[in-house]
Amino acid sequence: MIVVDEIDFLMTKNQNVLYTLFDWLHHPYSKMILICIANRLDFPNEMIAKIKSRMGVNNVIFKTYNHEQI
Repeated sequence: MIVVDEIDFLMTKNQNVLYTLFDWLHHPYSKMILICIANRLDFPNEMIAKIKSRMGVNNVIFKTYNHEQI
């Protein structure tokens, strides 16, 4: 299992680092679990298509906290 906090800071112009990270999930016999934490709500929307295709369908997006919850 790999946990990446602040993954939004890995976003570059060509997004090679992100592509490599998500591509590891699709290697034959891979049992890797990838948990990514981003502060940007629009993070998945900012990724290029080749990375979005690697993300899979098990995405969990948490709503932001309000003042009372904090």
